[in-house]
Amino acid sequence: MFAKLMKWEFRQTARVMLPLLGAALLLCGGGLASRGVLYVLPLGPQWLETLSALLYALMTFVLFAGVFVAYFYAVIRFYRMLGNEGYLMLTLPVTPAQHIGAKLITGCVWVAAAMLFSLLLPGTSFSTVITSSDEQVAAALSEFWPGMPLYLSFGLFLLAMLFLSMMWMYFICALGAQWPQQRFGATVVCYLVTSFLVQIVFVMAVGVFTYIAAYSPLGASLYNSFMANPTGTLTVWMLCASAAVAALTAALFFIVRWMISKRLNLA
Repeated sequence: MFAKLMKWEFRQTARVMLPLLGAALLLCGGGLASRGVLYVLPLGPQWLETLSALLYALMTFVLFAGVFVAYFYAVIRFYRMLGNEGYLMLTLPVTPAQHIGAKLITGCVWVAAAMLFSLLLPGTSFSTVITSSDEQVAAALSEFWPGMPLYLSFGLFLLAMLFLSMMWMYFICALGAQWPQQRFGATVVCYLVTSFLVQIVFVMAVGVFTYIAAYSPLGASLYNSFMANPTGTLTVWMLCASAAVAALTAALFFIVRWMISKRLNLA
């Protein structure tokens, strides 16, 4: 049943995301076509160069919009499930954990896809490396390859942070749903209060880390290991940070599941 739920979630979200990504692809095609004409006719009309720049600017805007729409649409779909849609969705033979997991995975996949799409489309910074000459690609890879473990660990950390960010928004929606008569207002208040508390905790954590780094033997040991092997040390730090973020995401997942199973009131 979970596979069917995932398929349904992807089908519903694709109705919003595919037109956005398709629009970006069309704008990219128009920009490439206009540049091709300018390449063949270097002294072509000025309006064609302006049109090319405008199409690429619109493409960039649509790609950024796609990332934000993918993220907030996933949050909105979860928010709706805790309201009137819950009368139908939560009566299906699917557990709350499967509902949360399906929406979480679908939303994160679309956000990641929109980000990769924005990197790989012609005209973006990363695509220029792909379309460069063999010598330029080889030179770029020779600089990139030694740091590959660090780049992969950093990518894993970003992916973990994406899941945590979306899971945090689900937690706020579930917390606001504890007041069903004023659910929207309660959700906004919960977001503001929890964001303020998170900022306080973050500042305290930075202070503790700064103290350890400056005055404790552990800080000196970490500094020495970093100076001896910067790439390896940063890779280990990124992996540890990813594990901590994954653990926090799992904790929020179980809290939200409990809130939906035991505390949700759709009245």
